[in-house]
Amino acid sequence: MKQELSYNKQAFTLSEIVILTMVIGSLSAAAIVNYQPAVEKMRSHEGEQILLNILASQKRFSLENGGNYANQLADLDIEFRSSNKFNAPTAASVNPIGSVTRTGAYTLSIAYNDNTHVTDITCADGPAGICAKMGFPKQY
Repeated sequence: MKQELSYNKQAFTLSEIVILTMVIGSLSAAAIVNYQPAVEKMRSHEGEQILLNILASQKRFSLENGGNYANQLADLDIEFRSSNKFNAPTAASVNPIGSVTRTGAYTLSIAYNDNTHVTDITCADGPAGICAKMGFPKQY
């Protein structure tokens, strides 16, 4: 008497595994494309804070010096730690009154209108629309 053995085969075929791998790869690629601008937007906030600190210091300098802005950062009452994300900021006596450059990427500048009290932060020299993806220009 022969005994029949029944096997319950529950496994994935090679084609199912290949298709699943392709779907996961496509989703990962899409996520990375959307992730990089989001990370850069977060990093740009450091630059914005640097510029807003320069603006506040420039306003104090202006009050103490007859409405004139400082020509150089050394004349202002602030100090900045070195950053591996941004080069050293600069100050100027005319608009833009301050700027900071993201290492190897783009430059953020701040301009202040004494009459309307509007502050503009702009972005320039960025790669392929990165400034627009980060929401620049901004007004405060």
